[in-house]
Amino acid sequence: MVGFKGESGVKNSIVIGKNYIIQGFSGQHDFSFSSQATQIFKEPVAYAMLVYPDSVAARVVRKAIRTKISLPAIASLHGNDIAHDVTLKNVNMSGAKMDSVSRIGPPGELVNLSFEVDVEKSKVNVALPCSIRYTTKSESGDGYSTGVEFKDITRDNQLVLHYITTQAYESGSSDVVL
Repeated sequence: MVGFKGESGVKNSIVIGKNYIIQGFSGQHDFSFSSQATQIFKEPVAYAMLVYPDSVAARVVRKAIRTKISLPAIASLHGNDIAHDVTLKNVNMSGAKMDSVSRIGPPGELVNLSFEVDVEKSKVNVALPCSIRYTTKSESGDGYSTGVEFKDITRDNQLVLHYITTQAYESGSSDVVL
């Protein structure tokens, strides 16, 4: 089953019997496959039934699914004293996405990321060495989004990251980012 995005998706619906290439992202894998539409439904929700594909091409994009959060942090390029206020927007055990007013640096640059977390009513300071994977204009257009990959993190910091992702998921206050 596939759904249609927006009202124009229903108006420009797919044709029964025609072959389509379906592409998507599972949270960890980027995938695509070829399939044929067998039925189209417009009510109560618009969707189409597809033939089960013979094969699916997939590649790993992330090592783990990210969990949405909103956590203030500080990021600075390795060896540079200029600190950037950032907000961590999602995190997993291997990386994070953060938003900032100014651009932090280009892909490949090493970054020191630090933030404070309440763990069982105690403040824990976390310092993570990272590598910038990408930088884009933020969705709102008034800043930048930066994806980082954590490098050589300590066992203690791994436990804190696990705690953050588990608490966000269990509280229901955050959704898994897909």
